Amino acid sequence: MTACKECRKQSPLGYVKVLGHLVPREMKVQHSQSLKSMSDEELDAAIEYLSIEGHRGNRHIAGA
Repeated sequence: MTACKECRKQSPLGYVKVLGHLVPREMKVQHSQSLKSMSDEELDAAIEYLSIEGHRGNRHIAGA
């Protein structure tokens, strides 16, 4: 992890290039009817879970 931080500081362009290689070039998206089959309680739980996970991810990015 320290090597990544040093690379980010010393060579931002190289760092971004490496990150770019980690992202897939193509992504297959499939249509799903799973939301329509979920109950209101299941939808509420899924929204709450995604909200919590989203906040965790934002803290990780902010601390980078």
